[in-house]
Amino acid sequence: MAKAAAGLRGRVGEGFRVRSQVRAHGVRRWTRKEVLQATGVGVAAAWPVAAPQGVAVAAAPRPLVGMEYETWYACPSPLGAPTAGNLAQEAAAQAQAIRVAGGQDLNSAHLALDLAQAEARFGCNPWASREATPLLGTYWSSAARVIGQHALWLAGAGVDFVLVDWSNNLGGNWDNGVALSIMGATWNLLEGYRRLPRHPAVVLMLGLDDGQAGTPRFQRQVDLVHRAFVASPRFQGLFQGFLGRPLLPVYTGPTGEPPPDWTDPRFTVRWVNAFEEVTHANAYGAWSWIDRQPQVVYRSVLQGGTMGRVAEAVTVAAGYPGSGAPASWLAPDAGPRRHGATYLAQWSVAFAARPEVVLLCQWNEFRTPDQYDAEHSNDMEPTALHGWGVNGSGGWGYYYLGLTRTLTTAFKAGRPLPAVRLNPEVP
Repeated sequence: MAKAAAGLRGRVGEGFRVRSQVRAHGVRRWTRKEVLQATGVGVAAAWPVAAPQGVAVAAAPRPLVGMEYETWYACPSPLGAPTAGNLAQEAAAQAQAIRVAGGQDLNSAHLALDLAQAEARFGCNPWASREATPLLGTYWSSAARVIGQHALWLAGAGVDFVLVDWSNNLGGNWDNGVALSIMGATWNLLEGYRRLPRHPAVVLMLGLDDGQAGTPRFQRQVDLVHRAFVASPRFQGLFQGFLGRPLLPVYTGPTGEPPPDWTDPRFTVRWVNAFEEVTHANAYGAWSWIDRQPQVVYRSVLQGGTMGRVAEAVTVAAGYPGSGAPASWLAPDAGPRRHGATYLAQWSVAFAARPEVVLLCQWNEFRTPDQYDAEHSNDMEPTALHGWGVNGSGGWGYYYLGLTRTLTTAFKAGRPLPAVRLNPEVP
């Protein structure tokens, strides 16, 4: 979801047949042999390992690649303040709406129904300001066909986990139903993943409560994440492990201040900043949501008996807005796509630093002012090449998905940055 940027970022947050990949495999665990046969790639990142408190998490082979991901394509829920009980109620309601809209075989004939269903329930259109149109149409985040197709695309491109954005949940969204809608769609994402033989793991990125961590409302959100999601027997093995525990990033906004003095022993907590070429939050070991230059973030570790500095995470964006408010994509220091040249330049930092984690920015934000047009955008979900966009017509097809697969494959294999021929006809 779009994230407040303290004046730096503003709110930086054709139909074709796609059968649903969410099939009923029952509740038994697949054997490792079955997973290997069914997936072919990305097996290590999806294999559960033991973690503290009896929570099974997805293994963390090095390096890991994550993709920032939104589940906000619905509208405010009428169910009231979020609790574990009405979270389940929302998930059930959305699942029923999916069945009504698409039946057993969701395909191109149903592409328009997801949005129509959301508008019928909530009276709004979350896609009105998109900069391009996804190949899957103007979908609803809970749609089974979307969850399944995204999982196949991402796993096939070498993405180990999706970083699901809850960073704007606290505050107004907590009270107006938007947070519950995002959490309900995330519930349905996990429901889809637990039935799929091939999918990324999941990480939930929280945000602060009015700039603070550890407040009663913040702690309730963290407890809900653990109780209803991470520790739920229903979703065991779906959450990404890091240093032996479920990974829990918390977004602070682009600030040069030290992160809050808060942690939780149930998780591996990492603070997430932005625009660290200005904030220099890497001095505190913060990760980043998006950077212009530089992208590298470090932590101090014991290395060969002495303290060293090892790259822990690097953020790589397909494009980035410049300075100025709100999130100025047309500023002189912005980084438009340039046919993929910006993506390659940011990846080159990751290839040089060889971090433990690469965070890709991003899959599917699709709205202004966080995106501007097909050239001034960092979304990478496949889109139509020609179609409506709020500031012009067009898109990028499978181009950035293909680039991601090429680059992640080389990166994980320890090879140099590959030579890539860019296509000047694609933004």
